[in-house]
Parts: sequence; structure tokens; C-alpha cells
Amino acid sequence: KGHNGGDAFVLAGHLVEAGWLVEVRLVFPEESMRPLAAEKLAALRGRVVFGAVGDEPPRGLTVIADGVLGTGAVGVLNAGVREACDEMNRFREVTGAMVAALDVPTGLDAETGDAAVGAVRADLTIAFGFPKTGHCADGAEDWCGRLAVVSLRGLEVLSDAGMRPRVLTPELLQTWLPGPRNFG
Repeated sequence: KGHNGGDAFVLAGHLVEAGWLVEVRLVFPEESMRPLAAEKLAALRGRVVFGAVGDEPPRGLTVIADGVLGTGAVGVLNAGVREACDEMNRFREVTGAMVAALDVPTGLDAETGDAAVGAVRADLTIAFGFPKTGHCADGAEDWCGRLAVVSLRGLEVLSDAGMRPRVLTPELLQTWLPGPRNFG
């Protein structure tokens, strides 16, 4: 419903443009969305399939984008969010689909790296701007998987110990993800 959800809607639009069949499952009511997230969702109407949390996994599922909660979320997950997280984790196990978390996996504290009960287990976490301290905490790799940093205009990309930061581009991401598949 916030900026993380808006990021997921933008990603969905890019995937549609690249030829993917995309299903969107809303965790929060549309009327509770922030204006920018609602605008990005509206841009998807007629371009994606809408499902509901609790539906069976789509046939041919290859990638699950976790854009439920972002960097400001801490503590216990509410029932609706926990249900969505449980579903993503179950689909990952049952279908072998890759989970890509946007900024942080839902349920992971971006500052401490502590994971709430039921947090999403991602195979890839796409951090916007810079890695968060929670990404680097002991054990966080079990929740974040591979970490990729996407630079944002106006923010300096941090480098550590002379390592050259690597910016995630659509071309690089394509080498990490399976090709597009239809759900049917």
C-alpha cells in the first residue's frame, strides 16, 4: 500500500513490457494505498491478471516479487501480511519459483536484520540506493538471499574496502532469472 507496493507495481509493468504474463495479488485494500502506489496500480489495469491471497499458485510460476512491506516495517506481522508471506514461502517451496524481495524481504527489520515469525525467504533482494544494515546482519543471508543494489539518482552508492559496486540493470537481472513463461 506504500512505496514498496508501488515499486512492485512498477516492476510488474516492466515485466509485462518484457513479455511476461503477470499476476498481481493485493494484500491491502486499494482505498488504503498511498497516492503514488494507487497511480502505479491503476497503470496496470488491463495489463495484468488479478488474483487473491489464498488462490492456488499460477501455472508456470517462475518469479514471485515481494513488495508487501518495506524498510519502515518492524515487529510482528499482522494476520493479513503473515498470510501473504506464508503463501509466498509455500509457493517458493512447492513450485521452485524464485522470490525477489524489493528493498527488504517482508518481515525483515531493515536496521537489525531480525526476522519476524513468518518473514519472507527471498532468493534475491533488490536494495534501492544502498544496502541496509539489516542486510549485513549475521543470518540475514538466510532471509535476503543474493543481494543486489540498484543506485538511485541523488544518492551516492557506497563502496566498501575498494570493492566496486555493481548496479543491477535489466540486462544483468535477465541473466539471474528464468525466462518469461505464461501461466496457462
